[in-house]
Amino acid sequence: LLKLITSHTLNDTSFVELRERLDTFRQWLDDYRDTIWDSAGQDTVSANKITAVVAKRVDRFKAVAANISEIKAKAADEISEAINKVEIAKKEKILNMFDDFKVIHNFSCSLLP
Repeated sequence: LLKLITSHTLNDTSFVELRERLDTFRQWLDDYRDTIWDSAGQDTVSANKITAVVAKRVDRFKAVAANISEIKAKAADEISEAINKVEIAKKEKILNMFDDFKVIHNFSCSLLP
């Protein structure tokens, strides 16, 4: 049994090799972690820049939308005013035509015996 146990023990050379492999693996792991952190930092900076650009575009869109609403309201007011003026003009023309008809009718009645 002792022979079996000692056959599985590590000698100094095996331990040194394992330690070197562990150190190499740790270095790879550290490099990979640093790469991820750098990439995440760059992505964060890019995302912040894009967010700022999008916020400016949204503000511009809101300003344009407000301007369009203002122009639409002015146009609706002008159309309403124009409709009222047309209605007034129609009424005045009809009244003038009625007055002209009365004058012509009265004049023609006065000419008839």
